[in-house]
Amino acid sequence: MAWLFGSIAETGVEVPKDLSLGSILKLVLQVLGLTYARLRAKAVKLLGERAVAVIEQVAKFIWCW
Repeated sequence: MAWLFGSIAETGVEVPKDLSLGSILKLVLQVLGLTYARLRAKAVKLLGERAVAVIEQVAKFIWCW
C-alpha cells in the first residue's frame, strides 16, 4: 500500500492498512483535516471546555452501554 499512498504518508497522514470502507473513510477525513483533535479544539472554542467534557462523558456512557 505504500506505493499507492506514498506521497500522502510524507505529509503525516496515516496510511490505511487495507482498503476497507472504514480505512478509506478515515483517510479521507484526515486529508480534509477533520481529525478528532481539530474538531474538539473547535468545539472547545465554541462551547467551552466544560461543555465539551460533559458531551464526551455522555457519548462514552452511551457507547459503552
